[in-house]
Amino acid sequence: VRTLNTVYLDELFDTTSTYRLRLRATGTNPVVLDAFVERLGPTGWYVIGQETVTDTSGLRIDSAGSVGFGGYVEGTYSFDNFNRLNLTP
Repeated sequence: VRTLNTVYLDELFDTTSTYRLRLRATGTNPVVLDAFVERLGPTGWYVIGQETVTDTSGLRIDSAGSVGFGGYVEGTYSFDNFNRLNLTP
């Protein structure tokens, strides 16, 4: 497990809102990784934090396959109901 970057949020999570984590990987060498934390508002999703990092290491993901992610267990948040989408054009 490697941490490539940290996403800083413009606002704190609360227990009454709906959030999603959107991830995107493009390219093969280097691989550009984008992470977006979004909150559902009255007119749709809006970004409350985002980061982009270029991964050139030998451990980078450079071919298609299953995806996943994890986080620290702090007892202050939980994630549920993840879906994997096939984004192949």
